Amino acid sequence: MRPLLRAALAPLLIASILPAQDAAANPDPAIYEAFFKKVVELNRAPAEVRLNGETVKLSVPRLQDVIGLTDAEVDTLNRTAEGCFQQLALLDQPKPWIFEARLEQLQNGALSESLARQMNQLKDRRRQIVLEHLQQLKSSLAESFVRVDFFVHSPENPRSLQFTLPRAAAH
Repeated sequence: MRPLLRAALAPLLIASILPAQDAAANPDPAIYEAFFKKVVELNRAPAEVRLNGETVKLSVPRLQDVIGLTDAEVDTLNRTAEGCFQQLALLDQPKPWIFEARLEQLQNGALSESLARQMNQLKDRRRQIVLEHLQQLKSSLAESFVRVDFFVHSPENPRSLQFTLPRAAAH
């Protein structure tokens, strides 16, 4: 009976493992785009802000502490995120055809084939930029990338990379 039970459970076990492997092989670029953006924001965060006429120091989380990377790994992450952010900023430059596409969508409820193709190419290029930088990060960090990937997919991720004010200033 035991071999029969094992044979029956094997496909379920394999199916439970495959989605996790597929997620690692096919990461969601939107998640990493948001992560790279947050890393850039942290690097550009001011040390102090004016609040009610007082200068207050911001508490900015250190990626070394939050994710558990070394200083050198955080430098690599910062460079990768900044490079991605800069390329996406160039891609986000105003394009006259995007306004035309939005008007067409409002008027007709659909896009012409040529505008739909341009929109899809823009989305594909955005995805490609993020995935290229993600692959660069994976290659550079090697085994430490697991920590980054775990952090990015953690439910605490958005909350742990927030700027905070000291308790006294927040009230």
